[in-house]
Amino acid sequence: MSDNATTRHDLTGYCPKHGPQLIVEQLAYTGPARDGCRFAVTLACGCMVDGTVSAPQPGDRVRLTTITDDSTTLKPGALGTVTSIDGTGTVHVRWDDGRQLGLVPEAGDCFEVTGHV
Repeated sequence: MSDNATTRHDLTGYCPKHGPQLIVEQLAYTGPARDGCRFAVTLACGCMVDGTVSAPQPGDRVRLTTITDDSTTLKPGALGTVTSIDGTGTVHVRWDDGRQLGLVPEAGDCFEVTGHV
């Protein structure tokens, strides 16, 4: 994981050559896919693997991992519920502290889905 990460998660990926492996580098966003976000990770075996993460749905619970908006006081770790996804790909979230703020994955905003309401 990068030194910027505020929370360490032991995530695994699957390498076709070496089987399940610990992810050793942060997800690298590679642009939108038809139903979700494209990503690449580096695994402990040294291989890089591509994948697609399904797009979030209204009602999904999310945890903020990275935010690019310098004017917000939201911090990594903030929890919220997805209210909508607009035509530009902005993921609109009602945060547990009452704020509403959209995340823009193409700009580098990152989150993880933790469940569904």
